[in-house]
Amino acid sequence: MKPWKELDTKTRYQTGGFVGAVMVAVVWIVGPPSLLSRPAPPPVRPVWERPVQHLPPPSPRPPDPPGADVFRPLLGRWEGQRVEKTRGDMGCTLTLRIEADQKLPGQVNGYSSMKCASMSNIDLITNPECRDNALRCMHSIVEKMAPSEAVLVGQVADQAIAFKATENYGTTESGCDVSAVNVRGAGAGQLLIRWQDRCGGGDMELKRIGR
Repeated sequence: MKPWKELDTKTRYQTGGFVGAVMVAVVWIVGPPSLLSRPAPPPVRPVWERPVQHLPPPSPRPPDPPGADVFRPLLGRWEGQRVEKTRGDMGCTLTLRIEADQKLPGQVNGYSSMKCASMSNIDLITNPECRDNALRCMHSIVEKMAPSEAVLVGQVADQAIAFKATENYGTTESGCDVSAVNVRGAGAGQLLIRWQDRCGGGDMELKRIGR
């Protein structure tokens, strides 16, 4: 075979192409040099021979807050209606919402609202104040019909929730500001509420209307 320098251009191209084809075939069959230098991967173990991975045990459930067995069945929204003598024999609707405090275990929060409406216009006829001063009488009736709301904070005591009012809204100067509320389950989706206010307080049976 002639030396490379003495070969003509055509022969060089043919020889180079042949050598390149041989190298490509070797790489395709054997693999690139980088693969040849790598260690062989470890054999894959069958599933039944692999070690069993045990999951960590679940975190223990936190203990129930004090009084949870009493206040949890009472959480939700409640409502009741009755004629209230302290509101001038008006028909009143009391709505109560009870929630567990998310930051203070054992504390229960409440929100009450009372709305009243005159059952008839009998006051305008029988009430001496209405006969003497109809404007003042109407003003008094409107004041009694104004909704009143209270924000409550309480805890379980004696198998009931004892609330204290922290704020009152919507009450007039002579209105019935709530000071304390006691709530006790009465079974079958009912509860009994007793409240103390500036008008003498009262009690009412409420029915569940939501969670």
